[in-house]
Amino acid sequence: MEYQRDFSELHPGTMFDEQGRLQKARKTEAGCSTGILTHHYAGLFGEVVGVDIDEGAVVWARSNRTAPNLEYRVGDSLELPFPDAGFDFAT
Repeated sequence: MEYQRDFSELHPGTMFDEQGRLQKARKTEAGCSTGILTHHYAGLFGEVVGVDIDEGAVVWARSNRTAPNLEYRVGDSLELPFPDAGFDFAT
C-alpha cells in the first residue's frame, strides 16, 4: 500500500497543471539577463525567479517578458537571496 501511495503522489496526472507546467516546482535562473530563457521556463514550471546583477536588464525583463508566475530580482548570482533548498531547479 505504501508503494501505491508514493506512486500516486508522483503520477504525472498530479504533477502537471492544465497548461502542462510542473505545477508545484520552483525554478531559479542565476544570470537571467533580459529574461529570454527565464520567460520560457515560466511556461514549464509553477514558479520562476530570475536573478541578474545588471539592474537595467532586470528592469527591461520586468517590462517586456512577463508572466503571472514569473519574478525578476536584481542580485549577485554568487550570493543568491534565497534559503537553501528554496527551489527545485536552478540554472
